[in-house]
Amino acid sequence: MKWGRLVMRYRKSLAAYVLLSLALWPASLLGRVHVEASAAVAGAAFFVSGLAARAAFREKGASFARVLGAQEALLLVPLLLLTATALWRPQCDYARGLLLFAVSGIWPP
Repeated sequence: MKWGRLVMRYRKSLAAYVLLSLALWPASLLGRVHVEASAAVAGAAFFVSGLAARAAFREKGASFARVLGAQEALLLVPLLLLTATALWRPQCDYARGLLLFAVSGIWPP
């Protein structure tokens, strides 16, 4: 699947993750890659990915693996945007936060 087509199919999910990440930026506890932000992203991802997957499965030719891969790839958006906060906010334990982010993306609350 081409990138443009993928973005068009999941544009609502993409917008939800961008808005969530930007909403987390001002909060000192949530605006970095760590357990608190991971929990917020995982909670939102539960609903965002579920609704997007339901819409994708209504279309013909949408396989489970393709939809799952797209939803996992979309989780890179909040990861990258929350990582960008390291430019102005120190992140003491980025490696542990990255691990918690990865685990929260696989097993949401």
